[in-house]
This record gives sequence, structure tokens and C-alpha cells, in this order.
Amino acid sequence: MDNRTKVRKAEFEEFAQRETEDMNQDLEFLEDNILEMKFELGRTTREIRDIISLEKGSVIKLEKATGENIDIRVKDDCIAKGEVVFMDDTYGVKITAIVDGE
Repeated sequence: MDNRTKVRKAEFEEFAQRETEDMNQDLEFLEDNILEMKFELGRTTREIRDIISLEKGSVIKLEKATGENIDIRVKDDCIAKGEVVFMDDTYGVKITAIVDGE
């Protein structure tokens, strides 16, 4: 009986390329799902007495400055920043930055 072990070099696929291809395939089934997006112009806090005294024509000052980017949210997570634009007779949002997910 021969006690020598046969040794050969291991061969592997290019990891980064395979990982990217697998990720794209894994995400394809999600592409047709619908998510609600929210475009947050601003926030503020008020005492209850101020809120119950609101009436038609009341103006509420927001914490964001005029011209400041708005938050674009999906599932309450901010995913991007944008600026409000006018498109024909409707509002739109031009994305100015994508927020890092970390």
C-alpha cells in the first residue's frame, strides 16, 4: 500500500465576478415589487394646544430652510436627497444625492 497522498492545486472561479452575477440573479425576482416612496419636505414639533388651534389658512413653519434638499424615503429610511421641481402642472423631485446605506 502506498502511503503518499496525492496533492493537486485547487481551482476556484473568480469570486468577485460570480458574487456579482449571483446577487443580480437573486434580486431579479424583486424588480416588479412596488414600494411606497415618501418625499419629506420638512418636519416640526408643536404643542398640542397649537395643533388643536389650527384652522384653514394657518401657516406652519418647517425646520428646513427654503431651497434645502428634501428627504426621499422608502420604508421610513432616507435613501436619497432631492430638490423640488415643477413638471408641467405637477411637482417632481430631482435626485441630487444617494444616501449611503450605512
